[in-house]
Amino acid sequence: MLTLEELKTALEILDLERAKILSEGWYLQNCWLVQVRPGGTARTSRQYWQVRSRQAVFNGKMVKHVKDNELEDYKAAIDRGRQLKEIDRQIKKLQQQFNRLTTSLHASEPYSPATQAATQTPELADRLTGSGQPADAAELAELMEQDLLVKEIIANSQSLRASLQKSLAHSRALMVANQRLRDTGLRARQTERFEGK
Repeated sequence: MLTLEELKTALEILDLERAKILSEGWYLQNCWLVQVRPGGTARTSRQYWQVRSRQAVFNGKMVKHVKDNELEDYKAAIDRGRQLKEIDRQIKKLQQQFNRLTTSLHASEPYSPATQAATQTPELADRLTGSGQPADAAELAELMEQDLLVKEIIANSQSLRASLQKSLAHSRALMVANQRLRDTGLRARQTERFEGK
């Protein structure tokens, strides 16, 4: 079984991998690509690509037609989504192991305010004397306050990272919508030129 330090290190490594994948670009989860033939009264037998999802993520639809020039982007996004899903699964598993291990460590130790403070902050354990009492009550209070500040900073950084991820996904969606508008405007100008000749 892994120790607490090994679990913390593994979780940090997975967080770094997750951040690296998110920095590579947008992603799609629970999606896959299929190649289909036109149906009905279509006059061509040329196959085309669709991206499909288990949820209605494409403007309320579960299917989206993909142009040939967008195919590689969608393949990469689906691959990133699969990698993120696997990393999230591993993080959840390690987090559960970490929680079980810390719970069992707390249950096996005799309760005292000094030992409780020492398990919360590793620096406090170093400041305890051999008798199990804090070297100085003011110093212990200061260290506990520092521990709370560090935990608050970590929580704030995690919420900031989540909001940055959301804004990145939103900016990617805006870029795709902007590109669609440009393509539509370009087609409209070409049609006007063609009709004007």
